[in-house]
Amino acid sequence: MAVLAVRLWAGQTPTPYAATHFDGAAVDNAQHSLDRPFSDQMVLLGYDVERASVPSGGTVDVTLY
Repeated sequence: MAVLAVRLWAGQTPTPYAATHFDGAAVDNAQHSLDRPFSDQMVLLGYDVERASVPSGGTVDVTLY
């Protein structure tokens, strides 16, 4: 019963993972689409970069798909 309650609650809670659709081959809305395999264990499908330029010593968020 508790598992069902958690599953129902989690299904209605917005998450960053629900913001993009994955069809098994590409990620919708990725800024940069790729199809790069790594050692036959995983594939980099694309990435998003928070901003185009970063000052020296600054940080930038990158999301990998």
